Amino acid sequence: MTKKTPFIRLYDKQALLKRRETLSKDVVQQTKMMFERLPEVRIRSQLSIEQIKEIVSQLRREFPNFSEATDYINQQLILSAASTSKGSYFSPLLLLGPPGIGKTLYARELAKLLGVGFEKIDLSTVTAVMVLSGSSSQWGNSKPGIVASHLLQNHRANPVLVLDEIDKAGQKTSNGGDATNALLTLLEPEAAREFQDEFVQVPMDASHICVIATANNVNHIEEPILSRFKKITVSEPTPEQLRQIAPYALDSLIKQSEIEPIMTATLGTDALNALQLQQINVRQLNEILRLAMFYGVQDKSRQLTEFHITKAVKHTQGDSTKPKPKKNLH
Repeated sequence: MTKKTPFIRLYDKQALLKRRETLSKDVVQQTKMMFERLPEVRIRSQLSIEQIKEIVSQLRREFPNFSEATDYINQQLILSAASTSKGSYFSPLLLLGPPGIGKTLYARELAKLLGVGFEKIDLSTVTAVMVLSGSSSQWGNSKPGIVASHLLQNHRANPVLVLDEIDKAGQKTSNGGDATNALLTLLEPEAAREFQDEFVQVPMDASHICVIATANNVNHIEEPILSRFKKITVSEPTPEQLRQIAPYALDSLIKQSEIEPIMTATLGTDALNALQLQQINVRQLNEILRLAMFYGVQDKSRQLTEFHITKAVKHTQGDSTKPKPKKNLH
């Protein structure tokens, strides 16, 4: 049974309405939907120990190469569940590892299982600062950042926020700034309680946001930011783990394509063996499965076979991400 969910005050409603009066008519119209309903409280979803166990078990099945990260999430969720006033929450987590191993997929699935929102910011872009903490209303096309927008429009105060490629956050943008200061505010609990968006300009409590950062190289992350994360290195899945992941990946792709009535997520032994022979990461696995689904639909087959997998593998061999057969699985 889900625990009674606590309510919290995220911002001063009257201060927000007063701030709205200072905006130009064009900006007010642009943000009309955002300011129409401004309750002063937001619900943080809170889970029971039994529900946490189910979530953790699902993560272990779908992401076997993320076992250390899942251990950490399990510990953090159980601690938050023991509180009578705190909803589901985990301290900032940094997932380190090569591209394509499923770091963002893991975070997205975690948000889904927790029943909270999911947001992602690409910190390698020149607009990362504005996307994170908004842009001043004096500029054209100004708008709130992703943190303020989510807190103003959703019914959960503890979404999962992915800071993608945080190792590039310190790069200077075209206007000479970087995202470091905004990140430090968000990652420090006390400062996050007074998070201020450049557009909204009213303090907001962002301290309940669950932050997951991803990076390829820890050496490129500034120490003040790095020190605020639990750092966990994730490896590419082994052939055996890839075999375990494949049915879940296929099920997700089938649901995304909305073809459940005509295709099953079941993979036979021969099809799994064909996948296990490939030296691929999770991103490449999804690419192969997506193409194999196309061949399966063409053949009016309800189940993907070794033929569909092998054909998809051959088709991708001309790509830069082409899978290479392993010489020895033992």
